[in-house]
Amino acid sequence: MDFGLSSEQVALQDSINRYLDRHVPLEQVRAFSVGGDHREIWQGLVELGVTSILIPEDHGGVGLKVLDAALIAQCLGAHAAPAPFIGSAVIAPLALRHASSALRDANFEKLIDGSTTAGVAFSELAGARGDAGVYATANKLSGKAMFVLDPLAEILFVATRDKELYIVEGGAPGLEQLVHTTIDRTRVSGELRFNDTPAHLITNEPDVLKGLMNAARVMLVADTIGAAQTMLDAAVAYAKQRRQFNRLIGSFQAV
Repeated sequence: MDFGLSSEQVALQDSINRYLDRHVPLEQVRAFSVGGDHREIWQGLVELGVTSILIPEDHGGVGLKVLDAALIAQCLGAHAAPAPFIGSAVIAPLALRHASSALRDANFEKLIDGSTTAGVAFSELAGARGDAGVYATANKLSGKAMFVLDPLAEILFVATRDKELYIVEGGAPGLEQLVHTTIDRTRVSGELRFNDTPAHLITNEPDVLKGLMNAARVMLVADTIGAAQTMLDAAVAYAKQRRQFNRLIGSFQAV
């Protein structure tokens, strides 16, 4: 069995890395960390097709696999690129596969062209925090979701305590969308508060939510691998040029 990447997958990563090398230098990342605008970066990734990779071909997408999305996540992590990738390019397409045709038709095209981004409110599935938790009654949500990924997005995928998955429009009645400052300034996270907020049920199948959580975890792992590889490469390069005691430190120290 061949566990290597295909030539198409290598080309995909090369394309993403070339774009990020040009448009996401370290100075740009630092600017975003103090409030800079990352929308141009995301729009460039949209034009490269990252939002279409998991959308089925019959809806205008490419129909690739989660592994291909993970390869992109690895590139984004390697460059510390600020982008709403997990919600908009991974969770949204995978979740909408289980939605009604009306919801798919209303959202797939806008995800592909980047006019819509998606937020993810799943953290209470892994463990409720204090009074956090979302409840659904007659297609209306109440409660609070913490550690939401991209809480200011145009559409929000929300898991309830009963393991139901809903989609909510940003700015819906009774919805508060809040951003929190965290140590990772390249990723926008925050809080959602619901007060009889209208929502559309996607599914009440727990296995669907489990699959979405697993996909999100894979993306975060791939992102972290990319970041770790960049740090290792930088440390090795430094050890090969830094001199101490009239010797390269790489000659007597290991990374």
